[in-house]
Amino acid sequence: MKTKLLCSAVFCLVCGSILAQDQYKITGTLTNDTLFRDNQTIKKIYLTKLEDGNYIHIDSTNVKKHKFAFSGEVPQLNEMYFITGFDNGTIPIFLEKGNITISPFKAAYPASAIVNGTPNNDVMAELAQKTNAELQKGGERMKSLKENIRNNEKEFYAYQRALFFSNSMRAKLIALEVILEHTDKPAALYLTKTHLLNLFNSKMMERHLLKAFPKSLQSHPVYQELNNLTIAQNMKAGNPVPALKATTPDGKELSLADLKGRYVLIDFWASWCAPCRKEFPFLKQALELAAASKKFAILSFSLDNNATAWKNCIQQNELTHADWHHISDLKGWKSSYVSMFGVSAVPHTLLINPSGKLITTNLRGEELVSKIKNIVEGKEKYE
Repeated sequence: MKTKLLCSAVFCLVCGSILAQDQYKITGTLTNDTLFRDNQTIKKIYLTKLEDGNYIHIDSTNVKKHKFAFSGEVPQLNEMYFITGFDNGTIPIFLEKGNITISPFKAAYPASAIVNGTPNNDVMAELAQKTNAELQKGGERMKSLKENIRNNEKEFYAYQRALFFSNSMRAKLIALEVILEHTDKPAALYLTKTHLLNLFNSKMMERHLLKAFPKSLQSHPVYQELNNLTIAQNMKAGNPVPALKATTPDGKELSLADLKGRYVLIDFWASWCAPCRKEFPFLKQALELAAASKKFAILSFSLDNNATAWKNCIQQNELTHADWHHISDLKGWKSSYVSMFGVSAVPHTLLINPSGKLITTNLRGEELVSKIKNIVEGKEKYE
């Protein structure tokens, strides 16, 4: 009996330890609870996740005597969340194991809050502290400006613009240093996206920055997004195209990578698009020409945002060839793939070779059929 009790106690301790490893606790203090507008005090704040450009509340808490707290299980994916409910910004935060502390701040200026206590939050805090120190130096430079320039409006304005540019570049260099010191952490991916994405051209981003991140982070959604955006900036004949993945009509995920080894026509279309419908006979003809060889497939990405209209159009027009694959994120023109693939109107097509590189864009009608016929017959090769 004693042995059983001892085993039970050990089991409980082990389980408790495992659970403890998966918990986060957030505590914060307001030095002033008055919001930025309307002289209102903040009563409630939210822990939110950004999905498709929208803030989704996952938890909430009341502000009591200038203090607030959150706690919960650590999410499986280490990504950025936000504390919201303020009327002048949000507080970015990573929900990691341990005690997360938010430094005292005014409710009117949540962006001034610094988050500490866990690895990725400490990276963000490090950047904030270094950037603030640099801003103070910028203010000192302004104070030390010679009086003859300070009193000359034209010269002062020119100097002010130059100083602003200098401070901006210094901030980006600080971000780069912090990122390179912490390439093993997801926070560095977010900082790359927010601070450096527009600083480097696609080749520099790919060769000198993305390759600095270890393989363990290359499956992270933000890394994939950065990689996709980098590829999109340099998308031309002979170069790779961005990764493309969405949901099929029956609810499964399908990606362009799943069709690798075949020529693929990426076809951006929509059920409401009359010119798209005119292309259906040519697309069917191209598929029939290649059916025996299995060299060619179509990946149609719908810009519909109504699932029923999308699915009905597929069935009613018999767009059901075995090598005709349909996907959509049902976001319409708000889909991130619209800008990534340079879609300004539908139909919009891209022909990809078996290794995933772009051959040409906007093949339509008889021109498409002729191109596929030549590929099937071996008259044209794009390996």
